[in-house]
Amino acid sequence: MAHSSARALRIAVALLALGSAADASSDPAERLAEIGAARAKLAAEVAKHAGWRLCDGDTVVWRSDSYKFSSGASSAIEGAGMSVLAPLGEGKALYAEAAALVGALGELKKASSLELDVRSVELAMADPEQYRAQILKLIAEDAARTREALAPGSELTLSGLSSPVRARKLDDRDLALFLDYRIELRAAASVR
Repeated sequence: MAHSSARALRIAVALLALGSAADASSDPAERLAEIGAARAKLAAEVAKHAGWRLCDGDTVVWRSDSYKFSSGASSAIEGAGMSVLAPLGEGKALYAEAAALVGALGELKKASSLELDVRSVELAMADPEQYRAQILKLIAEDAARTREALAPGSELTLSGLSSPVRARKLDDRDLALFLDYRIELRAAASVR
């Protein structure tokens, strides 16, 4: 496990296309086009901030059952989940930076026709795969020490080294990077 200081904030957002039958298409292809246009607006706004990056999630399109409010309007909702990644520099407080980023997204929502719903804020890493070589080196060193401690003729097998590099939050400042791998030990016949 390697500790990293290349931190980012991940703000998970739902980009919603809201409308009633009177003002929006109920055709899924047209609604997806509307969501695509809204995503392009969000991407353009995100690009104005140094280091911010928009990451597409799974596109989720759902239709709620029609429901009525006292105003008499019924609504269908479709949307796309995505994340905004923003760098979190050394010495920056997670919660203060998160509040600033959420505030910026709120201002974007007010200033545009976008419907954004902030779903979560978390400490993240934009590209944990960049640390794969360092993590594999640490695993190799650990495997070598383990082999030295085994009885002669014992076998040590590593598997899962091609799994994605993952980041786990340790606290509000640090992430631990790891590979989800497996070590199998087979004792020598004379040791059994």
